[in-house]
Amino acid sequence: MKKFSKKFASVMLALITVFTAFAATSTTALAASYPTNYSSYSAPSSSDYAYWNGSKMVKASGTTKSEIKWMQCALNYCIKYKGLKASYLSVDGSFGPATKKTTTAFQKKYGLSQDGSFGSKTISKMKSVLASNPTPTPSGSKITTSQIQSVLNKYGYETGKYWTYKSGGSATNSYVATTRKGRQYSYKYNGVECYGFANFVMHEVTGTSVNPNNGNKNGWKYIKANEVTELKVGDIVRIGKSNSNGHSGVVLTIDNKGNCTFAQCFGGVDNKISIGKGLASSSFGTHSTLKSMKNSGVLLYVYRYVG
Repeated sequence: MKKFSKKFASVMLALITVFTAFAATSTTALAASYPTNYSSYSAPSSSDYAYWNGSKMVKASGTTKSEIKWMQCALNYCIKYKGLKASYLSVDGSFGPATKKTTTAFQKKYGLSQDGSFGSKTISKMKSVLASNPTPTPSGSKITTSQIQSVLNKYGYETGKYWTYKSGGSATNSYVATTRKGRQYSYKYNGVECYGFANFVMHEVTGTSVNPNNGNKNGWKYIKANEVTELKVGDIVRIGKSNSNGHSGVVLTIDNKGNCTFAQCFGGVDNKISIGKGLASSSFGTHSTLKSMKNSGVLLYVYRYVG
C-alpha cells in the first residue's frame, strides 16, 4: 500500500510539473500573440477609418495596413492597461468581426456611438486615452537602441529631413519629419527645436517627458556635469555655456570605446535632423565621447530615465 501511494504521488507530481510548464509556455505564447506596442505602427489621421460590414473589411483609400495594426494594438493596450473588458486581438492589419467587437466595447466604455467602426471620433478618443496616462518603460529597464530607432523610423526622422510641420499643419501636433525647411515652422514640444526633438523622441520611448527646469520628475534623473561618470543609450545630453545657450541630443548607440552616435535636431535656422556620430554644434564643437565633452568644458548636464 505504501509503495502504491509513493508511486501514485510520483506520477501526480510529474503530471503537475508537466501541466505547470505547459501553462507557463501557453501564457507566454498568449502574451506574445497580442502585442500592445501601438507606437510601432503608423497612427491613423482623422480621415482614416476601417470597419467590418458583415462580409468583408471596408476602409478609407488612404488607410494603411500599418494604421489598422495601430488600431488593434491600441485596443490591446486599453485591455491591458485601461481596464477595457474585451477580447485581445491578433495584430494582423485586417479589420474583421473580432476587431469590430472590441472596437464596440471601447466605444461603449468611452460614450461613443457603438457602431464598431474605427473612424474619426474613435481615433480621436483613442489618441486622447493613450495620451492621458502613458505606461512608462518599467523601472530598472534598460533603454535599447532598437527602442529609440523604432521611434525614429515611425516618424521618418532621418538625416537630411527637418523637424518642421507640413503646410497647413500645427506646431504642436505634427511630429512627422518633412522637407519643409525653416525655424518659423518648428515644433513646440516642451520647448523648441533641439531640446524639444530630444524630449519628444524619449517621451515616445518611455511614456514620460522632462522639462529641463523641473529637476527630477516623471522618472527622469537630472545629473550635473561633474557627476556624470558615463553615458548610456537614451540619455538626453546637453552641451553649451548655459541652459539657454546650448544644444541637446539623444544617445542612440555607444561602442566599447565610449564613442556615441546621437539623434539630434539642429535648431536656430532650419531644424535639420541628424542621426549619426557626435553631438554637434557650430558654437561648441562636435563631441562623440564623454571625455571630449568634459575636456572641452561644454557638458552642462544629462537627463537619464530611471523609471
